[in-house]
Amino acid sequence: MAFPIVARLLCAARQAYEVHVAGPAPDSPATPAPPPSSLVGWLAPPASQVTGDRAMSAVLVGETTEEIIVAFRGTEPFDTLDYRRMVMDWLTDLDAPLVAAPNVPGSVHQGFSHDCNQLWSWVLAQVQALPTGKPLYVTGHSKGGALANIAAVKFVAAGLTPFVCTFEGVRAGDQAFADGYAKLVVHSTRYEYQDDIVPHLPPDLGFQVALRNVPALSSILSTFISTYIPVGDLRFIDWQGDVVGDSPDLEGRRLARLSQLMLSGRWGWIIQDHSISPGSGAAAAICGPVWPAAIVSAETKRRSEHVERDSDMSARFRASALDEALSTQANDFDERLSEEAASAFADFDERALSVLDAQLGANAQLKVRLEIAAQENSKGAVVAAGTFVLFAAAPAIIWLYLVPFLGFVAPAVRGVLLAVSAAAGLASIYSALVGLKLFTDARSLAVVAEANQSAISRANQAFDLRVREESWAQRDG
Repeated sequence: MAFPIVARLLCAARQAYEVHVAGPAPDSPATPAPPPSSLVGWLAPPASQVTGDRAMSAVLVGETTEEIIVAFRGTEPFDTLDYRRMVMDWLTDLDAPLVAAPNVPGSVHQGFSHDCNQLWSWVLAQVQALPTGKPLYVTGHSKGGALANIAAVKFVAAGLTPFVCTFEGVRAGDQAFADGYAKLVVHSTRYEYQDDIVPHLPPDLGFQVALRNVPALSSILSTFISTYIPVGDLRFIDWQGDVVGDSPDLEGRRLARLSQLMLSGRWGWIIQDHSISPGSGAAAAICGPVWPAAIVSAETKRRSEHVERDSDMSARFRASALDEALSTQANDFDERLSEEAASAFADFDERALSVLDAQLGANAQLKVRLEIAAQENSKGAVVAAGTFVLFAAAPAIIWLYLVPFLGFVAPAVRGVLLAVSAAAGLASIYSALVGLKLFTDARSLAVVAEANQSAISRANQAFDLRVREESWAQRDG
Protein backbone atom coordinates (compact mmCIF):
# COMPACT_ATOMS: atom_id res chain seq x y z
CA MET A 1 0.00 0.00 0.00
CA ALA A 2 1.28 3.50 -0.86
CA PHE A 3 -0.18 5.05 2.30
CA PRO A 4 2.31 4.53 5.22
CA ILE A 5 1.33 2.13 7.97
CA VAL A 6 1.57 4.82 10.67
CA ALA A 7 -0.88 7.00 8.72
CA ARG A 8 -3.27 4.09 8.21
CA LEU A 9 -3.13 3.29 11.93
CA LEU A 10 -4.00 6.91 12.75
CA CYS A 11 -6.98 6.69 10.38
CA ALA A 12 -8.08 3.43 12.07
CA ALA A 13 -7.80 5.07 15.50
CA ARG A 14 -9.92 7.97 14.20
CA GLN A 15 -12.50 5.60 12.72
CA ALA A 16 -12.83 3.91 16.13
CA TYR A 17 -14.57 7.09 17.37
CA GLU A 18 -17.50 6.21 15.10
CA VAL A 19 -18.16 2.96 17.03
CA HIS A 20 -21.04 3.24 19.52
CA VAL A 21 -22.74 -0.15 19.07
CA ALA A 22 -21.41 -3.64 18.45
CA GLY A 23 -21.33 -4.85 14.87
CA PRO A 24 -19.63 -3.76 11.65
CA ALA A 25 -17.72 -0.55 12.34
CA PRO A 26 -19.28 2.51 10.65
CA ASP A 27 -17.29 4.45 8.10
CA SER A 28 -15.94 7.88 8.95
CA PRO A 29 -18.10 10.85 7.88
CA ALA A 30 -17.91 11.50 4.14
CA THR A 31 -16.75 15.07 4.72
CA PRO A 32 -14.13 16.27 4.91
CA ALA A 33 -12.95 14.05 2.11
CA PRO A 34 -11.31 11.65 1.99
CA PRO A 35 -12.80 10.05 5.14
CA PRO A 36 -10.17 8.39 7.36
CA SER A 37 -11.84 4.96 7.12
CA SER A 38 -11.30 4.96 3.35
CA LEU A 39 -7.54 5.34 3.81
CA VAL A 40 -6.99 2.28 6.03
CA GLY A 41 -7.41 -0.26 3.24
CA TRP A 42 -9.86 -2.64 4.91
CA LEU A 43 -10.66 -5.82 2.99
CA ALA A 44 -14.11 -5.75 4.64
CA PRO A 45 -15.77 -3.52 7.24
CA PRO A 46 -14.00 -4.23 10.55
CA ALA A 47 -15.94 -5.81 13.40
CA SER A 48 -16.48 -3.73 16.53
CA GLN A 49 -17.47 -4.22 20.16
CA VAL A 50 -18.46 -1.85 22.98
CA THR A 51 -18.60 -2.07 26.76
CA GLY A 52 -19.55 0.03 29.78
CA ASP A 53 -22.33 2.49 30.53
CA ARG A 54 -23.43 4.25 27.32
CA ALA A 55 -20.79 2.21 25.41
CA MET A 56 -17.99 4.41 26.73
CA SER A 57 -15.23 2.03 25.56
CA ALA A 58 -15.04 0.49 22.12
CA VAL A 59 -12.68 -1.37 19.79
CA LEU A 60 -12.61 -2.44 16.17
CA VAL A 61 -10.73 -5.37 14.61
CA GLY A 62 -10.16 -5.71 10.88
CA GLU A 63 -7.87 -6.95 8.15
CA THR A 64 -6.08 -5.28 5.25
CA THR A 65 -4.05 -6.94 2.52
CA GLU A 66 -0.92 -6.56 4.62
CA GLU A 67 -1.86 -6.66 8.31
CA ILE A 68 -4.44 -7.16 11.06
CA ILE A 69 -5.37 -3.98 12.94
CA VAL A 70 -6.88 -3.60 16.40
CA ALA A 71 -7.91 -0.01 17.18
CA PHE A 72 -9.26 1.08 20.58
CA ARG A 73 -11.48 4.14 20.78
CA GLY A 74 -10.29 7.06 22.89
CA THR A 75 -12.09 9.30 25.35
CA GLU A 76 -15.07 11.15 23.95
CA PRO A 77 -13.83 14.52 22.56
CA PHE A 78 -15.12 17.82 23.92
CA ASP A 79 -16.89 18.66 20.67
CA THR A 80 -19.14 15.60 20.89
CA LEU A 81 -22.91 16.04 20.80
CA ASP A 82 -23.37 13.50 23.61
CA TYR A 83 -22.14 15.63 26.50
CA ARG A 84 -23.26 13.18 29.17
CA ARG A 85 -21.23 10.35 27.66
CA MET A 86 -18.27 12.71 27.30
CA VAL A 87 -18.44 13.65 31.00
CA MET A 88 -18.85 10.03 32.13
CA ASP A 89 -15.95 8.98 29.92
CA TRP A 90 -13.65 11.60 31.42
CA LEU A 91 -14.76 10.53 34.91
CA THR A 92 -13.63 7.01 34.00
CA ASP A 93 -10.24 8.45 33.03
CA LEU A 94 -10.03 10.01 36.50
CA ASP A 95 -10.60 6.57 38.10
CA ALA A 96 -6.83 6.39 38.45
CA PRO A 97 -5.84 4.03 41.30
CA LEU A 98 -3.24 1.47 40.25
CA VAL A 99 -4.34 -2.17 40.34
CA ALA A 100 -2.96 -5.53 39.30
CA ALA A 101 -4.44 -7.10 36.15
CA PRO A 102 -4.37 -10.65 34.71
CA ASN A 103 -1.32 -11.34 32.49
CA VAL A 104 -0.10 -7.75 32.95
CA PRO A 105 3.16 -6.85 34.76
CA GLY A 106 3.19 -4.25 37.52
CA SER A 107 0.07 -2.19 38.16
CA VAL A 108 -2.16 -0.31 35.72
CA HIS A 109 -4.89 2.32 35.70
CA GLN A 110 -8.01 0.83 37.34
CA GLY A 111 -10.53 2.26 34.88
CA PHE A 112 -8.53 1.33 31.78
CA SER A 113 -7.78 -2.16 33.12
CA HIS A 114 -11.49 -2.76 33.73
CA ASP A 115 -12.45 -1.63 30.21
CA CYS A 116 -9.69 -3.70 28.58
CA ASN A 117 -10.70 -6.79 30.55
CA GLN A 118 -14.32 -6.31 29.46
CA LEU A 119 -13.30 -6.22 25.79
CA TRP A 120 -10.40 -8.67 25.86
CA SER A 121 -12.05 -12.05 25.25
CA TRP A 122 -13.92 -10.66 22.23
CA VAL A 123 -10.78 -8.98 20.83
CA LEU A 124 -8.63 -12.10 21.17
CA ALA A 125 -11.30 -14.29 19.55
CA GLN A 126 -11.60 -11.89 16.61
CA VAL A 127 -7.84 -11.77 16.04
CA GLN A 128 -7.47 -15.54 16.29
CA ALA A 129 -10.28 -15.99 13.75
CA LEU A 130 -8.43 -13.96 11.11
CA PRO A 131 -5.82 -15.55 8.80
CA THR A 132 -2.43 -16.11 10.40
CA GLY A 133 0.81 -14.93 8.87
CA LYS A 134 0.00 -11.21 8.84
CA PRO A 135 1.56 -8.84 11.39
CA LEU A 136 -0.71 -7.69 14.19
CA TYR A 137 -0.90 -3.93 14.78
CA VAL A 138 -2.51 -2.47 17.92
CA THR A 139 -3.36 1.21 18.03
CA GLY A 140 -5.50 3.81 19.75
CA HIS A 141 -5.78 7.51 20.48
CA SER A 142 -6.01 9.14 23.92
CA LYS A 143 -7.57 6.56 26.29
CA GLY A 144 -7.40 4.11 23.39
CA GLY A 145 -3.61 4.37 23.52
CA ALA A 146 -3.55 3.17 27.13
CA LEU A 147 -5.96 0.33 26.28
CA ALA A 148 -3.66 -0.61 23.37
CA ASN A 149 -0.65 -0.76 25.71
CA ILE A 150 -2.48 -3.03 28.19
CA ALA A 151 -3.86 -5.21 25.39
CA ALA A 152 -0.37 -5.57 23.88
CA VAL A 153 1.03 -7.42 26.89
CA LYS A 154 -2.09 -9.59 26.92
CA PHE A 155 -1.45 -10.48 23.28
CA VAL A 156 2.12 -11.49 24.19
CA ALA A 157 0.75 -13.71 26.98
CA ALA A 158 -1.54 -15.29 24.37
CA GLY A 159 1.47 -16.15 22.19
CA LEU A 160 1.16 -13.31 19.65
CA THR A 161 3.66 -10.59 18.68
CA PRO A 162 1.97 -7.19 18.49
CA PHE A 163 3.33 -4.04 16.84
CA VAL A 164 2.04 -1.11 18.87
CA CYS A 165 1.59 2.45 17.63
CA THR A 166 -0.41 4.89 19.78
CA PHE A 167 -1.35 8.53 19.24
CA GLU A 168 -1.41 11.06 22.06
CA GLY A 169 -2.15 8.25 24.48
CA VAL A 170 -2.68 8.60 28.21
CA ARG A 171 -0.29 6.71 30.49
CA ALA A 172 -1.37 3.20 31.40
CA GLY A 173 0.67 2.03 34.39
CA ASP A 174 3.52 2.36 36.88
CA GLN A 175 7.28 1.80 36.61
CA ALA A 176 6.94 -1.96 37.07
CA PHE A 177 4.44 -2.05 34.20
CA ALA A 178 6.78 0.05 32.03
CA ASP A 179 9.73 -2.24 32.78
CA GLY A 180 7.73 -5.38 32.03
CA TYR A 181 6.22 -3.79 28.92
CA ALA A 182 9.68 -2.96 27.55
CA LYS A 183 10.73 -6.60 27.88
CA LEU A 184 7.55 -8.09 26.44
CA VAL A 185 6.51 -5.63 23.70
CA VAL A 186 9.63 -5.07 21.59
CA HIS A 187 7.89 -3.05 18.85
CA SER A 188 6.11 -0.06 20.37
CA THR A 189 5.95 3.59 19.34
CA ARG A 190 3.97 6.51 20.73
CA TYR A 191 3.26 9.73 18.81
CA GLU A 192 2.65 12.93 20.79
CA TYR A 193 1.85 16.37 19.45
CA GLN A 194 3.16 19.76 20.53
CA ASP A 195 1.13 21.20 23.44
CA ASP A 196 -1.27 18.32 24.00
CA ILE A 197 -1.69 17.77 27.76
CA VAL A 198 -3.15 14.24 27.63
CA PRO A 199 0.16 12.32 27.16
CA HIS A 200 1.29 13.81 30.50
CA LEU A 201 -1.67 12.25 32.33
CA PRO A 202 -2.03 10.86 34.91
CA PRO A 203 0.62 13.35 36.02
CA ASP A 204 3.99 12.36 37.42
CA LEU A 205 5.80 14.40 40.05
CA GLY A 206 7.61 16.53 37.45
CA PHE A 207 4.31 17.49 35.83
CA GLN A 208 2.83 18.46 39.21
CA VAL A 209 5.84 20.62 40.04
CA ALA A 210 5.75 22.33 36.62
CA LEU A 211 2.06 23.21 36.99
CA ARG A 212 2.00 24.08 40.69
CA ASN A 213 1.43 27.75 39.81
CA VAL A 214 -1.67 27.06 37.72
CA PRO A 215 -4.55 27.85 40.15
CA ALA A 216 -7.11 25.69 38.35
CA LEU A 217 -4.93 22.60 38.46
CA SER A 218 -2.62 22.72 41.48
CA SER A 219 -5.15 21.33 43.99
CA ILE A 220 -6.54 18.78 41.52
CA LEU A 221 -3.19 17.41 40.35
CA SER A 222 -1.99 16.94 43.93
CA THR A 223 -4.62 14.21 44.39
CA PHE A 224 -3.25 12.04 41.57
CA ILE A 225 -0.87 9.15 41.95
CA SER A 226 2.58 10.25 40.80
CA THR A 227 3.93 6.90 39.59
CA TYR A 228 2.53 6.63 36.05
CA ILE A 229 5.22 6.08 33.42
CA PRO A 230 4.86 6.31 29.59
CA VAL A 231 5.79 3.28 27.48
CA GLY A 232 7.08 2.85 23.93
CA ASP A 233 9.58 4.88 21.89
CA LEU A 234 8.57 8.55 21.67
CA ARG A 235 8.00 10.21 18.31
CA PHE A 236 7.30 13.87 19.14
CA ILE A 237 5.75 16.21 16.58
CA ASP A 238 7.45 19.48 17.56
CA TRP A 239 6.43 23.10 17.12
CA GLN A 240 7.89 23.19 13.59
CA GLY A 241 5.87 20.15 12.54
CA ASP A 242 8.91 17.85 12.50
CA VAL A 243 8.85 14.35 14.01
CA VAL A 244 11.75 14.01 16.47
CA GLY A 245 12.85 11.47 19.05
CA ASP A 246 13.15 11.93 22.79
CA SER A 247 15.91 14.08 24.29
CA PRO A 248 17.02 15.01 27.84
CA ASP A 249 15.51 18.50 27.74
CA LEU A 250 12.37 17.79 25.70
CA GLU A 251 10.09 17.02 28.64
CA GLY A 252 11.12 20.21 30.44
CA ARG A 253 10.47 22.37 27.36
CA ARG A 254 7.06 20.80 26.81
CA LEU A 255 6.00 21.34 30.44
CA ALA A 256 7.24 24.94 30.36
CA ARG A 257 5.10 25.70 27.28
CA LEU A 258 2.07 23.99 28.83
CA SER A 259 2.45 26.09 31.98
CA GLN A 260 2.54 29.30 29.93
CA LEU A 261 -0.53 28.31 27.90
CA MET A 262 -2.53 27.40 31.01
CA LEU A 263 -1.58 30.53 32.91
CA SER A 264 -2.69 32.61 29.92
CA GLY A 265 -5.99 30.69 29.71
CA ARG A 266 -5.38 29.25 26.25
CA TRP A 267 -7.18 26.00 26.96
CA GLY A 268 -8.63 25.80 23.47
CA TRP A 269 -5.14 25.71 22.02
CA ILE A 270 -4.24 22.79 24.32
CA ILE A 271 -7.44 20.87 23.59
CA GLN A 272 -7.12 21.30 19.82
CA ASP A 273 -3.60 19.85 20.01
CA HIS A 274 -5.17 16.60 21.20
CA SER A 275 -7.20 16.16 18.01
CA ILE A 276 -6.42 13.64 15.26
CA SER A 277 -9.36 14.73 13.10
CA PRO A 278 -8.75 15.37 9.38
CA GLY A 279 -6.80 18.59 9.06
CA SER A 280 -5.54 18.62 12.66
CA GLY A 281 -1.88 19.24 13.33
CA ALA A 282 -1.18 15.63 14.23
CA ALA A 283 -3.05 14.28 11.20
CA ALA A 284 -1.27 16.71 8.87
CA ALA A 285 2.15 15.78 10.27
CA ILE A 286 1.56 12.02 10.05
CA CYS A 287 -0.66 11.67 6.98
CA GLY A 288 0.89 14.41 4.86
CA PRO A 289 -1.10 16.41 2.30
CA VAL A 290 -4.08 14.04 2.25
CA TRP A 291 -6.73 16.62 3.11
CA PRO A 292 -7.07 19.91 1.20
CA ALA A 293 -5.26 22.98 2.49
CA ALA A 294 -8.58 24.68 3.25
CA ILE A 295 -9.41 22.00 5.82
CA VAL A 296 -6.03 22.39 7.49
CA SER A 297 -6.49 26.16 7.57
CA ALA A 298 -9.93 25.75 9.14
CA GLU A 299 -8.47 23.49 11.83
CA THR A 300 -5.71 26.02 12.50
CA LYS A 301 -8.30 28.77 12.86
CA ARG A 302 -10.40 26.69 15.23
CA ARG A 303 -7.30 26.05 17.29
CA SER A 304 -6.46 29.76 17.61
CA GLU A 305 -10.03 30.72 18.54
CA HIS A 306 -9.98 28.55 21.70
CA VAL A 307 -12.77 26.50 23.18
CA GLU A 308 -13.86 29.61 25.17
CA ARG A 309 -15.77 30.74 22.06
CA ASP A 310 -18.64 28.47 23.18
CA SER A 311 -21.79 30.35 24.10
CA ASP A 312 -22.91 30.74 27.71
CA MET A 313 -25.87 28.48 26.98
CA SER A 314 -23.56 25.72 25.76
CA ALA A 315 -21.36 26.13 28.83
CA ARG A 316 -24.40 25.91 31.08
CA PHE A 317 -25.61 22.85 29.20
CA ARG A 318 -22.25 21.14 29.67
CA ALA A 319 -22.21 22.09 33.35
CA SER A 320 -25.70 20.63 33.65
CA ALA A 321 -24.48 17.47 31.94
CA LEU A 322 -21.61 17.28 34.43
CA ASP A 323 -24.00 17.73 37.38
CA GLU A 324 -26.31 15.08 35.94
CA ALA A 325 -23.43 12.68 35.36
CA LEU A 326 -22.04 13.21 38.86
CA SER A 327 -25.51 12.83 40.37
CA THR A 328 -26.09 9.65 38.36
CA GLN A 329 -22.73 8.29 39.45
CA ALA A 330 -23.54 9.13 43.09
CA ASN A 331 -26.95 7.44 42.83
CA ASP A 332 -25.39 4.41 41.19
CA PHE A 333 -22.86 4.29 44.01
CA ASP A 334 -25.63 4.50 46.63
CA GLU A 335 -27.53 1.71 44.88
CA ARG A 336 -24.42 -0.45 44.68
CA LEU A 337 -23.71 0.28 48.35
CA SER A 338 -27.26 -0.69 49.34
CA GLU A 339 -27.06 -3.85 47.26
CA GLU A 340 -23.69 -4.73 48.75
CA ALA A 341 -24.97 -4.03 52.27
CA ALA A 342 -28.04 -6.21 51.70
CA SER A 343 -25.86 -8.92 50.21
CA ALA A 344 -23.45 -8.69 53.13
CA PHE A 345 -26.36 -8.82 55.61
CA ALA A 346 -27.85 -11.84 53.84
CA ASP A 347 -24.45 -13.49 53.77
CA PHE A 348 -23.98 -12.73 57.47
CA ASP A 349 -27.43 -14.11 58.28
CA GLU A 350 -26.68 -17.26 56.32
CA ARG A 351 -23.36 -17.75 58.08
CA ALA A 352 -24.92 -16.91 61.46
CA LEU A 353 -27.72 -19.41 60.87
CA SER A 354 -25.17 -22.05 59.88
CA VAL A 355 -23.17 -21.39 63.05
CA LEU A 356 -26.34 -21.41 65.14
CA ASP A 357 -27.52 -24.65 63.53
CA ALA A 358 -24.15 -26.24 64.21
CA GLN A 359 -24.27 -25.00 67.80
CA LEU A 360 -27.81 -26.25 68.27
CA GLY A 361 -26.82 -29.64 66.84
CA ALA A 362 -23.80 -29.87 69.12
CA ASN A 363 -25.86 -28.79 72.13
CA ALA A 364 -28.53 -31.35 71.31
CA GLN A 365 -25.89 -34.08 71.10
CA LEU A 366 -24.42 -32.88 74.40
CA LYS A 367 -27.87 -32.96 75.98
CA VAL A 368 -28.36 -36.58 74.84
CA ARG A 369 -24.95 -37.56 76.21
CA LEU A 370 -25.72 -35.84 79.51
CA GLU A 371 -29.04 -37.63 79.81
CA ILE A 372 -27.40 -40.99 79.04
CA ALA A 373 -24.66 -40.29 81.59
CA ALA A 374 -27.25 -39.32 84.20
CA GLN A 375 -29.14 -42.57 83.56
CA GLU A 376 -25.94 -44.63 83.81
CA ASN A 377 -25.00 -42.87 87.03
CA SER A 378 -28.45 -43.50 88.43
CA LYS A 379 -28.08 -47.21 87.64
CA GLY A 380 -24.65 -47.18 89.24
CA ALA A 381 -26.10 -45.61 92.34
CA VAL A 382 -28.72 -48.40 92.58
CA VAL A 383 -26.01 -51.07 92.19
CA ALA A 384 -23.92 -49.36 94.83
CA ALA A 385 -26.89 -49.28 97.18
CA GLY A 386 -27.47 -53.02 96.66
CA THR A 387 -23.78 -53.69 97.28
CA PHE A 388 -23.97 -51.65 100.47
CA VAL A 389 -26.93 -53.66 101.72
CA LEU A 390 -25.21 -56.92 100.88
CA PHE A 391 -21.93 -56.10 102.53
CA ALA A 392 -23.57 -54.41 105.48
CA ALA A 393 -25.75 -57.48 106.13
CA ALA A 394 -22.79 -59.88 106.29
CA PRO A 395 -21.21 -58.46 109.52
CA ALA A 396 -24.67 -57.98 111.01
CA ILE A 397 -25.47 -61.68 110.56
CA ILE A 398 -22.04 -62.62 111.90
CA TRP A 399 -22.36 -60.52 115.04
CA LEU A 400 -26.01 -61.28 115.72
CA TYR A 401 -26.06 -65.02 115.17
CA LEU A 402 -22.51 -66.35 115.28
CA VAL A 403 -20.92 -64.43 118.17
CA PRO A 404 -22.67 -66.52 120.88
CA PHE A 405 -21.10 -69.63 119.38
CA LEU A 406 -17.56 -68.20 118.89
CA GLY A 407 -16.43 -69.77 122.13
CA PHE A 408 -17.18 -73.24 120.81
CA VAL A 409 -15.23 -72.93 117.50
CA ALA A 410 -11.57 -73.22 116.93
CA PRO A 411 -9.52 -70.02 117.20
CA ALA A 412 -8.58 -70.16 113.49
CA VAL A 413 -12.22 -70.28 112.40
CA ARG A 414 -13.04 -67.45 114.79
CA GLY A 415 -10.31 -65.30 113.19
CA VAL A 416 -11.64 -65.91 109.70
CA LEU A 417 -15.14 -64.92 110.68
CA LEU A 418 -13.95 -61.71 112.31
CA ALA A 419 -11.86 -60.84 109.21
CA VAL A 420 -14.82 -61.44 106.91
CA SER A 421 -16.95 -59.25 109.10
CA ALA A 422 -14.43 -56.40 109.02
CA ALA A 423 -13.99 -56.65 105.23
CA ALA A 424 -17.71 -56.64 104.65
CA GLY A 425 -18.06 -53.57 106.84
CA LEU A 426 -15.38 -51.68 104.89
CA ALA A 427 -16.91 -52.76 101.57
CA SER A 428 -20.29 -51.50 102.65
CA ILE A 429 -18.83 -48.10 103.59
CA TYR A 430 -17.00 -47.86 100.16
CA SER A 431 -20.20 -48.83 98.32
CA ALA A 432 -22.11 -46.18 100.18
CA LEU A 433 -19.57 -43.50 99.20
CA VAL A 434 -19.55 -44.62 95.53
CA GLY A 435 -23.31 -44.62 95.41
CA LEU A 436 -23.47 -41.16 96.97
CA LYS A 437 -20.97 -39.79 94.37
CA LEU A 438 -22.82 -41.38 91.44
CA PHE A 439 -26.09 -39.96 92.68
CA THR A 440 -24.54 -36.50 93.07
CA ASP A 441 -23.00 -36.66 89.55
CA ALA A 442 -26.33 -37.68 88.07
CA ARG A 443 -27.98 -34.66 89.64
CA SER A 444 -25.19 -32.37 88.35
CA LEU A 445 -25.48 -33.72 84.80
CA ALA A 446 -29.20 -33.16 84.87
CA VAL A 447 -28.66 -29.55 85.98
CA VAL A 448 -26.07 -28.98 83.17
CA ALA A 449 -28.42 -30.43 80.57
CA GLU A 450 -31.20 -28.13 81.76
CA ALA A 451 -28.86 -25.09 81.64
CA ASN A 452 -27.74 -26.06 78.14
CA GLN A 453 -31.33 -26.21 76.97
CA SER A 454 -31.96 -22.79 78.50
CA ALA A 455 -28.90 -21.39 76.64
CA ILE A 456 -30.22 -22.77 73.36
CA SER A 457 -33.58 -21.09 73.95
CA ARG A 458 -31.94 -17.76 74.81
CA ALA A 459 -29.72 -17.91 71.67
CA ASN A 460 -32.75 -18.54 69.47
CA GLN A 461 -34.63 -15.62 71.03
CA ALA A 462 -31.65 -13.25 70.68
CA PHE A 463 -31.12 -14.19 67.02
CA ASP A 464 -34.81 -13.73 66.19
CA LEU A 465 -34.75 -10.32 67.90
CA ARG A 466 -31.65 -9.21 65.92
CA VAL A 467 -33.23 -10.27 62.63
CA ARG A 468 -36.36 -8.29 63.42
CA GLU A 469 -34.31 -5.21 64.39
CA GLU A 470 -32.31 -5.38 61.14
CA SER A 471 -35.51 -5.78 59.12
CA TRP A 472 -37.03 -2.72 60.84
CA ALA A 473 -33.85 -0.73 60.19
CA GLN A 474 -33.84 -1.63 56.48
CA ARG A 475 -37.53 -0.78 56.17
CA ASP A 476 -37.11 2.57 57.91
CA GLY A 477 -33.97 3.34 55.83
